[in-house]
Amino acid sequence: MASNTQILLSSPKGVARYPHLIDPDTKFDPPTYKGKLVPSVEDSEAFLARLVEFYDAAYDAECKQSGQPINKSPHLPWSVDIDQDTNEPTGKSVFFFKLKASGQSRKTGKSWDNHIAWLNAARQPISVPENGIGGGSILRIAFEPYTWTH
Repeated sequence: MASNTQILLSSPKGVARYPHLIDPDTKFDPPTYKGKLVPSVEDSEAFLARLVEFYDAAYDAECKQSGQPINKSPHLPWSVDIDQDTNEPTGKSVFFFKLKASGQSRKTGKSWDNHIAWLNAARQPISVPENGIGGGSILRIAFEPYTWTH
């Protein structure tokens, strides 16, 4: 059972990989804003510990609500970073983020659109970066985690 937590978290600063943050990726339906973020080793460890704690608490709440143990989903929004040259773990984690760009309400049938809010370090709105956001950009991502069980 999926549950939307409505809790806002913020990632540490990290290097963007394959970001589709200006224009959504339209390869699949629905179009999706997405990307990967790779923080430093220290930040990866701390952020991963925070996310594991969050996901474990959500799992425990689902088990308590259902009154029995349920299967954990093996699909989590992070993985171990592997060096492409040596094929060895780097000690960093890769975190996956995505946001549906548009859709249609199942209940009302009305269409909706999502947009990414661009903020500077002082949390003031800014315009979309002129030269775009590409691989190697340094980002911090605020997000609402979504949990699910299998």
